[in-house]
Amino acid sequence: MPSSTPLFTEDQLLVLQLTGVLPLMLTTRQAAAVIGVKLHDIKAFVRAGVLTPLAIPLADGDGYFERDALLALKRLDLVKGRRAMKAYWAAQNEN
Repeated sequence: MPSSTPLFTEDQLLVLQLTGVLPLMLTTRQAAAVIGVKLHDIKAFVRAGVLTPLAIPLADGDGYFERDALLALKRLDLVKGRRAMKAYWAAQNEN
């Protein structure tokens, strides 16, 4: 097993999600794509204690997160509310 997770494009990550096969460890960018939030939201979830990285990243380095923890977080009302707010503002900005 490689020492780091491979970088996936957003399309590849979507295919992995739909097939139910995700790597055990995901980068911050991949975690945000899996949950359906912006990259800066992941840092907010970590600061709030809702999500814990596998190791503390250096400065602005990429953190790594456990797949099962991300999938559990994805089902929380907190994340669902964040995605709803994101969709609302995207619709407002289109008008």
